[in-house]
Amino acid sequence: MLLKMKNFVFCLLFLAVLASCQFLFKKDSKAVESEDVLIKKKVPTEIQEVEDWIQHRKDKAKNPGKVDELLFAASLKCPSECLSFLEENPTKHELCLLKCQKKILKQNSSHYK
Repeated sequence: MLLKMKNFVFCLLFLAVLASCQFLFKKDSKAVESEDVLIKKKVPTEIQEVEDWIQHRKDKAKNPGKVDELLFAASLKCPSECLSFLEENPTKHELCLLKCQKKILKQNSSHYK
């Protein structure tokens, strides 16, 4: 009888530990999910900002053809720089490509202004 009571107490203790661990892991996963939601909201607005910046430069350029040439050159160079983001998150990969194009346009602004 005493042995059965010990086993019962150990089972209850074990279940309590499992329940508390499950609660902790559930809480952590919610934090990760909310972080993902923030990234999903933030990245598209950043993408739009960079796209708008590039379009604005193209519209203001005295030589828009040169802007197109620089964007084409960037399309050849940038994928290798942004490869690490491709597996992580396609949206971040797109943002990386656009930021790379923006950087190349900034570095070569004297060619199209």
